Amino acid sequence: MGPNIRVILIICLQLIVYQGTFGDESSIELESLESKAEAFKQQSFAYLYAGETDSSFAYARRALTVAKSGLSISRVTSYTIFCAYIARAINFPKSALNFCNTALGYMSVSKKTAANMVYCHRIKGLVYQSTGAFYRAEHSFNEAIQISSTFNLPYYDLQIELATLFNNMGYPEKALHLYQKTITSSSLDSIPPETLLIVRGNIVGIHLEQMDLTQAELEYKPIADVLSDNHLINKSLASDFYKTKSGLFYLKGDFKIALSAIQKALDLVPTYDSRKIFKLNTDKAKILLASGKLKEALNLAKLTKNDLKTDKGSSTDPYQMVVTKLCADVYYQMAESDNQFIDSALVYVHQVGKIAEDMKSQLSFQQSQFFLAEYLSSSSQLGLDLAVKLWYSNSTDSNLNQIFQFMEASKNQVLNAEIREQSLASSFNKKQLNRLRDHKMLLIEAKDNVTKINLQTKILAVGDSLKSTLMEMVQKNKENITIADAQNKLNQDEVLVEFGEGQTALYSLTISKGKKTFRTLTQSKDSIRSLAHRYSLMVQNPNTPVKDFLNLSSELYQMLLPISIEASTITLVTSQSLHQVPFSSLVVKKTEARNYKQLNYLVKDYDVRYALSCTQYIQSIKPCKILGKIAAIVLRNDEEGDLQHHTHFLSDHISANGGFFFQNDPISIADISTTYGIIHFSSHSVYETKNDTFRYIKLPNKKELSLEEIYATHLENHPLIVLNSCETGKGKIVTGEGILNFTRAFSHSGAGSIIEASWKVNVQTTSQIFNQFYVHLNNHKNSSSSLNRAMTDYLKSDEVDNHLSHPYYWAGFKHFGSSCTTEERKDRGGLYFTILALISVIIGLAYFTIKKKQSGLV
Repeated sequence: MGPNIRVILIICLQLIVYQGTFGDESSIELESLESKAEAFKQQSFAYLYAGETDSSFAYARRALTVAKSGLSISRVTSYTIFCAYIARAINFPKSALNFCNTALGYMSVSKKTAANMVYCHRIKGLVYQSTGAFYRAEHSFNEAIQISSTFNLPYYDLQIELATLFNNMGYPEKALHLYQKTITSSSLDSIPPETLLIVRGNIVGIHLEQMDLTQAELEYKPIADVLSDNHLINKSLASDFYKTKSGLFYLKGDFKIALSAIQKALDLVPTYDSRKIFKLNTDKAKILLASGKLKEALNLAKLTKNDLKTDKGSSTDPYQMVVTKLCADVYYQMAESDNQFIDSALVYVHQVGKIAEDMKSQLSFQQSQFFLAEYLSSSSQLGLDLAVKLWYSNSTDSNLNQIFQFMEASKNQVLNAEIREQSLASSFNKKQLNRLRDHKMLLIEAKDNVTKINLQTKILAVGDSLKSTLMEMVQKNKENITIADAQNKLNQDEVLVEFGEGQTALYSLTISKGKKTFRTLTQSKDSIRSLAHRYSLMVQNPNTPVKDFLNLSSELYQMLLPISIEASTITLVTSQSLHQVPFSSLVVKKTEARNYKQLNYLVKDYDVRYALSCTQYIQSIKPCKILGKIAAIVLRNDEEGDLQHHTHFLSDHISANGGFFFQNDPISIADISTTYGIIHFSSHSVYETKNDTFRYIKLPNKKELSLEEIYATHLENHPLIVLNSCETGKGKIVTGEGILNFTRAFSHSGAGSIIEASWKVNVQTTSQIFNQFYVHLNNHKNSSSSLNRAMTDYLKSDEVDNHLSHPYYWAGFKHFGSSCTTEERKDRGGLYFTILALISVIIGLAYFTIKKKQSGLV
C-alpha cells in the first residue's frame, strides 16, 4: 500500500473520530460512547492495513477503554476480543492471550456467548501454535470445537486448523482423519469451495509424504480440474496447488511436468513473499537434482542458502538445514562419478549437524514445524554412505572412525521427541518452558530499553536453567567416543556389533578388544527391513512350521552375523530397521532338526545383550553392584489378567534377599530406587503410538505410571529395572531417533540395567523364566548372563515340549545396558544375637545392683 493511500485512510478515519467525539452535546451519552469506541476500532483497522502496527494496537486499546467507561459488559467483551484479534495480527502473542483470557472471564457458557467463546479459544490456539506451544494449542482448538458442537455452530474451520496443527506436530494420521472428516461432513454445503480445495491439497500433501501415490492422485483430481479451467482467482492458492502438482509428479518420476509446475508456482508468488520463494526454489533444486541437472541444482541450492541466510540473519532457521542437506545431496551425486566431491559433500553434512546444534542451544526446535531429527537422520545416512565410500577408497582408522561417528549420530540425536518428552514430563520443566515463552512474548512487545534489557536478562536466566536440565543427556550423547575408546572399555570376552543405515544400504561394524571389522550387508536396506518384519511376525506366532522358521532365522543370521565371533558375550546396537529382531532366537547353524527344542539358537552359545547406542553403553560400563533387595510391583485382580503366578518366585527372592510387595502403598519410583536395587514390574502396559495419552504401566489400586513420569524421574543408585509387563519394548518409531518406549525412558532416568518384554508373553512360561533368572542372579551371576541362562534352562526343561520351545514363549525378553550383579548379603544374625545377649547382661546387672542397694537400705 502506497504512502498516499495510507495518509488518505488515516485522515478519513480521523474525521470519523472527530465526528463521533464532537457531535451533538445533547445526544445520549451511551450512543456517544458506542460511536466513539467504534470510531477508534475503525481507525485501528486502518492503521493495521497501513502497516502502522503500534498505532493500530494503541487505537484498539483506546476503543476498549471507551467501552469500559460506560458500555454494557457484552460490548466490553466484544472490544476485548477485538484487541485480542489486533494483538495476534501484529504478532503481540502475550497480549493476545491476555485479552482472550479476560474476554473468557466476562462470559459464561451459553448460546448467546458461544460464538465469542469459540473465537477466543481459536485465537489462543493460533497464538500457541505460532509460538510452538503445540499441546496448549491442541487444547484450545478442542475447547472451541466442543463449544461449537454443543451449540450447533459450524466448526469445519476449527477442524482444519487442528488438523494442520497435528500435521505440524508429526501426527499425519490424526491430521488425515480430521481432514477427511471435514470433506465428508454432513454440513458440506456450508463449506466454501475454496476451503474444500485447500483441505484436499493438504490431504494430497500427507499422502505424498506417506508415498501413497494412488490416494494422492485421487484427491488431486478436483484440484487439477480447477487449475486447468482457470477457475481459481486467488494467486496464492494457485501457487500452493501448483506446488502440490509438482510434488505429485516428482514422486511419479515425471520431472519435466514437476519442473513446469514448480515454475508456475514460483511465477504466482509476489516478490515480497521471500519465505515462500525460498521453499519453492528448494523444491525446484530437488527436481533438478532428480532429473540429473546437477550443476543447475547446485547453483540454485547455494543461491537459496545464501538468500535465506541474508534474509533471516540467523543460523537457527530450520530451513537452513533443508537447503544445506540439498547441497550435500548434489555433491553426493557428483561423487558417484568422481571421488573428489566426497569431501565437499561431507562439509555440508557436518554443516547440517552444526545448524541443528545451534537450534538446540537456542531451543529453536520447539517452535519449528520442521523435524530436526528427520533431517539429521537423512543427513547421517548420507554422511554414512559418503564415509563408507571414502573408507573403501582408503581404508584408514580415521575413515573407519568417521563411519562409526555417523552410525552413532543416527542413534544419539535425542532432539525432538526425547527432549519434548522430558520437558512435558516434569512440572518444573513445564513451568520453565512456559516462562521462557512468556518472556519472549513480552520482549516482542517491549518498547523502552530498560524493559527490553530486563526481559533479555530473564530469558537468559530461564534459558540457562532449562538447558542445564534438558540438555544434560544430549551433552552426554554429544561426546564423540572413538572405536579405540570402545575397545578399551569392552570386556576381554565381549564383542560389540553396531548396525548403521545408509540411504539404501545397511552396514555393520564389529568391535572387540583387538579387532574391528566393517561390512556392507549383502541385501538392500528395504529387503532386510522386509525380512526383519517377517521374522518378527514369525517369532510371535507359535503355530509357525519349524521348517519355515528355520529357513528364515538361519538366513537372517548369515546375513547379519556371518563372521566368526570369538567371544562369549555379544552386545548389539541395532538400527531402526532391525529393532524388532530378537537376536537370541536366530539359528546359528542350519540342521535337520524337526522341532524347536533342538534348534541351535544364538542364546545357547552366547550371552546376548542390547544397547541403545554404543556411546551410551560405553559410558555406562562400570563395576555395577546393586542391592539384592527387590521392590515387587505385581498387578492382581486386573481385567487383563491376574499375575498371581509371579508372586511365587518373587516371594522366594524376597525371602532370600529382602524386599517388599507394593500393593496398597503409594508408589514413587524415585524413592524406591534409593532403597531397593531391583524394581520388578509384573504388570500390564499400554503404549498407543497414535495417542500420547495412552502410554503407561499399570500399577496396583488402578494407578498408572506414565511414560512422562518415568522421563521426569531421577533414579538413584542406578537400579536394575525388570519390565515383566506385556509389550514394554513396544514404542513409537521416530525417524532419526529410533524407538521411543519405556526402556528408553528408564535408561535416560538413570537405570543401570533394564529387561524388557517385546511382545505379549505367556504368563506361566514367563514365571518359569524369571524364577530361574533370580536363581542365577542370587548366585551372583550378572544380570544379562542370568537372563540368557534362564532362557536356556527353560529350553532344557523336561516340562517344556516342542510347542512351548517356540521363541514366542521365551525370546521376547531383552537385556539393555551394562550388566550388574547383586551384593552379597551379609549375615547379621550373629551380630544381632551378640548385641541382644549384651543388652540382657547389662539389664541383669542393673537389676541386681538396684536390688542390692534396696536390701542395704532396709
